[in-house]
Amino acid sequence: MTFDPNQNYPEVPVTRSLGLTDQEKAKFSISGLIEGRCASMGVPGFTKKHLDAAGFELEVVAAAASKQPASSHGGDVIPYEILDGTDLQRERRAMRRDLSVGIGTAGGVTVAEDVLGGSFIDLLRSAQVTSALGATFLNNLQGDVAIPTHTGASTSYWISSEGSAPTESTQTLGQVSLIPRTLGAYTDMSRQLLLQSSIAIEDFVRRDLATTIALEVDRVALYGTGAGEPRGISGRTDLNTTSFAAGSDPTWAEVVDMAGDIASDNALMGNIAYLAHPAVVANMKVKSRSGSEAIFVATDDGLLNGYRLLVSTMVASTDLFLGNWADLLIGNWGGLSVLVDPFTFSNTGSVRIVTFQTMDVAVRHAQSFSLGS
Repeated sequence: MTFDPNQNYPEVPVTRSLGLTDQEKAKFSISGLIEGRCASMGVPGFTKKHLDAAGFELEVVAAAASKQPASSHGGDVIPYEILDGTDLQRERRAMRRDLSVGIGTAGGVTVAEDVLGGSFIDLLRSAQVTSALGATFLNNLQGDVAIPTHTGASTSYWISSEGSAPTESTQTLGQVSLIPRTLGAYTDMSRQLLLQSSIAIEDFVRRDLATTIALEVDRVALYGTGAGEPRGISGRTDLNTTSFAAGSDPTWAEVVDMAGDIASDNALMGNIAYLAHPAVVANMKVKSRSGSEAIFVATDDGLLNGYRLLVSTMVASTDLFLGNWADLLIGNWGGLSVLVDPFTFSNTGSVRIVTFQTMDVAVRHAQSFSLGS
């Protein structure tokens, strides 16, 4: 798809900065926001106490809503500045917040008061194998994004005689587009879990939401079809490919050939690493390189053919990827939309948390990758 600067693209919801202090960012609680919404909708077990305790969170999402176009998701949009904690000192992120559920002197039960406001984006990245591989993240985007690429070089010529001019040649440029696409995910939580007001629950909620999104981002980055979702690495027609003669049991020669194909395209540079399904790695660890020596294709030092080897069940059981993962682009627009649904499982008391994230995945140079299968 070609980006046309003269075309009027649909307006994209963008969460702009609210100017929150570091302390205010660390104070924000996703689980507190969920509790407040449950209380406002009359979910049994959630009272005015929960609504009052979520006053800060509700104020923040209301301020964020006033700074962006109306969201089509109907949920609360958590600003990106809260989701991303890279500007905060990790050791000073703990904030004091009274989450007591009783009075200790009267025999009530109290809970810990220290809420660790960990960054949601950091949790998301820690759950993504594409992040560990070194993918490039473009955050807080606004509108459609077109990134120029250099697809063809100019050519030099020898001048045949003095006074002659070199033959003219031109460079070829292209574009890689990132288009806002909405990823939706949901997780079901029991009412009792949400009522356990402790620092562990806040961390659990954040990690659960982050993992749900991270797994899907990894999937589309590798295998996205481009039909209603981003086109992943395997969907590129100009991708280097290697056929494994024995399915999920690649030989040493086949592993080396993958690197050779990328090197032939002058792309064997940057964040080079292999990515494989656990079954493929297991086979390579017991397969001899030559058939007679006790030197195996994959070793125990986390390397394969001299490059890092990472493992993920997001990879098909017969596949092996190799590439410069810096050429994998993951873009994010605005904040995370959170919709609290207490009605789907109203007969059990569980609450469904639906999240939406506007994002896209693109490959800057498909020649930077090779897929063995």
